[in-house]
Amino acid sequence: MAPPNVTHLTNRILHHPDVEYAWRPWPTYELSAWIRDELLVSEDATPNERALLDKLGWKKTSSVLSKKGKVALPARVPGVKDIEIWTPKDPGNFAMVERVMAELLPMGKEPLVSPNHLLVPCNYGCYCPAYAPFVLAPQPNRAAKMENFVRTESPVHVVVIDTGYIKKAPLEVRRDLGGFDNYRGEVWNGNAWVLSQEDDSYTLAGGVLELLDGHGTFTAGEIAERCPRAKVTVVGIREVESAATEASVAREIFRWAAEADVIVPVFAFHELGGLSNWTFTNILPQLKETSVVVCPAGNESSRAKHYPAALQWPDYPVVGVGSFKSMSPSSVTLSDFTNYGDWVFGYTGGERVPGLYFKLNTKVEDGPDKKLPYQGWASWSGTSFAAPKVAAYLANRAAAGSTARNAAAYMKANAPQFPMTPPNIAGVGASVGLDLRQYAR
Repeated sequence: MAPPNVTHLTNRILHHPDVEYAWRPWPTYELSAWIRDELLVSEDATPNERALLDKLGWKKTSSVLSKKGKVALPARVPGVKDIEIWTPKDPGNFAMVERVMAELLPMGKEPLVSPNHLLVPCNYGCYCPAYAPFVLAPQPNRAAKMENFVRTESPVHVVVIDTGYIKKAPLEVRRDLGGFDNYRGEVWNGNAWVLSQEDDSYTLAGGVLELLDGHGTFTAGEIAERCPRAKVTVVGIREVESAATEASVAREIFRWAAEADVIVPVFAFHELGGLSNWTFTNILPQLKETSVVVCPAGNESSRAKHYPAALQWPDYPVVGVGSFKSMSPSSVTLSDFTNYGDWVFGYTGGERVPGLYFKLNTKVEDGPDKKLPYQGWASWSGTSFAAPKVAAYLANRAAAGSTARNAAAYMKANAPQFPMTPPNIAGVGASVGLDLRQYAR
């Protein structure tokens, strides 16, 4: 059963013919969604798993690490396992994803087969981002910081995997100095790996901005503002109604893993049936020994694990970040929208974060029913705006002579703990979290 309030963006995605989904019951209304005619299969899946897939009408079509795309991929390092893409042999006669997973589960272990999960914004009436962006006056001091790139012999490289980039003056100045770049990532269109669509500003009827428009530019600006010695690269992936799939995110992490010091994939996937995620673990060995992945915990007010954030440190070099509300130093409260639990690495401010946006007088999907006079800046809320703050801290530590991974280990060992009461959900016991504010503001 769906929650009482579902955003227009979520409805558009869930009603797409390629998408299947499932809601968990009240009070959490956790949402899983996936591509209806795609399965992800690990390279080391068992013969029995493969035989069952064949029996249920599926075949291998491609893989996440296939070199048959528009962008050259690096050579695999030892330990990386490919992620195969399977599709129906006969589009009119195949067992649906839910049935395939149900038949695999009794085989004695968690299967190395997974839906190709899709990031769908919201459950519990929340947005992803948590709210439509608020109008903010121009921020000349922030713009000047974003423009500033201090060239060094070996600059720290931060790669943001998000919706893409829309040309903005502060980042274009930084580009001219060698401290910014952007690329279109690759997405699987059901038959081939193709370049993602551009992140444009008029994708809905009447010139209304999609809620996710400008997200990548906003995130990149956050990091550029805080990291004068970091080269920031934005990689855009937009698929079903501008949402992204697990396969495409994994491909882009792999593509940049050996080059970047910090990778920020701004996605949080909820797994069908709560199974552990293996897809991202397959490609994480590609990371440099000094690198980390920093990602949002997600905005569903949920205790359920969301990936890749839920891959646990130190087994995996992944830092999952949740969000605080605005508070005094002595008062700690989680944001209403943030995901939470012992799988979240730590928390910092993710509400009303200021950043780059459009210069338009426009309506925004799921925002107020009126045009808003954006002046090139906005304040936006969500765990995807908390994560870049942590990424920036780690990048700065790497630029100062440490490594991003060592800096993350330091945070884990030294950040203070705080008692946290889960947001919105009555009757669930409190636990503790790491307060990352002193490192990531």
